[in-house]
Amino acid sequence: MRNHDLRAEERVRGVRTRTWALEIPVDDLPEITFENAADFRITPAALVDDDQRACRDLAVRLRGDGVPGIVVPSAALPGTQNVVLFGPRVAAPYQTEPVSTLDVPTSITAEGARPLESLLSIVRFRGEPHRALDAWLDDTPFAFTEPDWSLSVA
Repeated sequence: MRNHDLRAEERVRGVRTRTWALEIPVDDLPEITFENAADFRITPAALVDDDQRACRDLAVRLRGDGVPGIVVPSAALPGTQNVVLFGPRVAAPYQTEPVSTLDVPTSITAEGARPLESLLSIVRFRGEPHRALDAWLDDTPFAFTEPDWSLSVA
């Protein structure tokens, strides 16, 4: 929705995509937050900025240091996180034991799936403020609100 600027319900209804379930161990991945961003030589705002250059530079630097990936705040869904993996990966059957660090247990969960229209009220589109960053800057709590699971908004 954010990437293609899909802001209208009728446009969201037209999306059909494949969704996946992946088993990714995150315990060994650095978690970069607004609080510790400076430790990684990036600003809190750059972590969720519409301009991705600072994040891309960070990824190049960390990948060069042998870091396999990171956990970062989501720019699209304030209050949630994304796992970003660096380098190539190979989809392996979900219930198999990976034989190398390249293998990611993966399964298709849906073909032709539609996003929830209720996401329209919580997705942060380009140019909009990031509510979780703003809350952090104001030293106030922010909690992600789970969207309604209905396929369409009533």
